Amino acid sequence: MLSVTHLDGRCEPLNHIQNANLEEEVNGAFTLSLTSFLNDDPGYDLLNEESIIDLKGQSFRVKDLTHKRNSKTVQTNSTFFDLLHHFVEGIQGGTRTAEEQAAFILAGTGWTFEVQGDLPPQLFLNAFGNSNVVQLIRLMCETLKCEVRIMPDKHLIFAQQIGKDEDFQYRYKHNIKELTRSVDTTDLFTAIKATGGNGVTVEYRAPTYDLYGPRYAEPVTNDEMTSTESLLEFAKQELGERYLPQISIDVSVSQMNAQGYEDVPGLGDRIWLIYEPMGIEFKTRVMKRKGNPFKKDGLIVTLSNVKATFSDVLVETKVEIDKNKREFRSKIEQTNERITFEVERLDGEVLEAYARIQIESDRITSEVGRLDGDILTANSRITQLADSITLEVQKIDENFGELETQVQFNAGEISSKVSYTDYNGIEMISRINQTAAAVKISAQNIDLNGIVRVADSIELGTSGNGKTKAVKFNGTDAWIYSSGIDSLTLDSGTITMQGGTYFAGAVSFYSATSVDWGTHAPPARWG
Repeated sequence: MLSVTHLDGRCEPLNHIQNANLEEEVNGAFTLSLTSFLNDDPGYDLLNEESIIDLKGQSFRVKDLTHKRNSKTVQTNSTFFDLLHHFVEGIQGGTRTAEEQAAFILAGTGWTFEVQGDLPPQLFLNAFGNSNVVQLIRLMCETLKCEVRIMPDKHLIFAQQIGKDEDFQYRYKHNIKELTRSVDTTDLFTAIKATGGNGVTVEYRAPTYDLYGPRYAEPVTNDEMTSTESLLEFAKQELGERYLPQISIDVSVSQMNAQGYEDVPGLGDRIWLIYEPMGIEFKTRVMKRKGNPFKKDGLIVTLSNVKATFSDVLVETKVEIDKNKREFRSKIEQTNERITFEVERLDGEVLEAYARIQIESDRITSEVGRLDGDILTANSRITQLADSITLEVQKIDENFGELETQVQFNAGEISSKVSYTDYNGIEMISRINQTAAAVKISAQNIDLNGIVRVADSIELGTSGNGKTKAVKFNGTDAWIYSSGIDSLTLDSGTITMQGGTYFAGAVSFYSATSVDWGTHAPPARWG
């Protein structure tokens, strides 16, 4: 029985309907369409935009309505998708179970849930939260690698795979005739190479290798595998089912029942498919069910080995996203070699900023970047190894050009560099290098403010370079400089020497215009 509830709370049965079509897909897509007629239909006047239709405990909200003279045709979505407008405040990251995250997401929504089977806890980003319920459930399912099904009475089921295993075998073009069929070989690979420890290498070829020819997946490495047998099994597991084309076949439930399939196939049920063109058999799933909910004979199911993602659900239920609205997305990628955590901010479809942490066996790298269109305008990075840490900051300035700072810490050394490159490619660099024994500063200009004390000696310039080395006293016209080997010049309007002054070697007054001896003139010496 169908009933309709108006926004003002009035509720009536829908009696006179035609062309009812219910569609349900794995991972949440759930829609109902129908045409209601004026005559003998108590709920006809209540059927308007945003009204709710109830079908056996499942509720659907009218999202698209076409009104003709004596009929109304509606397209509806499950009221689960009303939760797109329910914002979850707060965050809940860390290692969490499905029960913990579902309770956090659905608190205050009026929806209940249950977790079926074993879903091991997984690490969620600390930023998990502060978004709408549907988006958070999508992220939860991606992180926990699980599926969700919408049940009657506002109830959700989470499971690693919904549905059950069936012994029924569908033999292509034999016991059941398909209504439609699609085969996609875009992401098909028939072979993979693997490298193990001690230089062991293998190549695994899938059952479809002879049919489709050599199509190599990205090679893999596992140093723990030192035997050909174990490495070959590892390569096989890494290839997985990517050697199979993505197949989707629509079949009639009435035909399946005639061939011995009992009852109606459940969403997610696993069914064996014998596919004659490849000469192999593999498991497919009931990924979609559609048809008139009041006529069993008209029900059609889609058998497929393609898993629908939650992003497909959002598209297929026509959830519109404001292209100018800033959106955030995060992901965790894990392989045998590395783990990557990443959060991005988008303006519509354009990436504006990102933060990333990558963990490998010998290093940890963290990075934050800001973009202007396709140009990375600012970027900072920290790279940590067992024996060194490197900090880098880069920025593109519209007035100055490209600016870069780098500091590197080693066990016995600290080095820093600041560089500037203008739009003509002219580069300026300053460096500081510090060890336990010495500090070296290199720059075009070095300003020392305050008292400078030197324990031993100061060396100006490089020996034998033929250039004048000089010390100038700021604010005066006083210099001390050397323009050659074994020479030193004091240049000032007045040079005063106080205390005992001793001269070794020859003292020349050759160019002096006068000498004021005061009362200390030396004895006259003629000769």
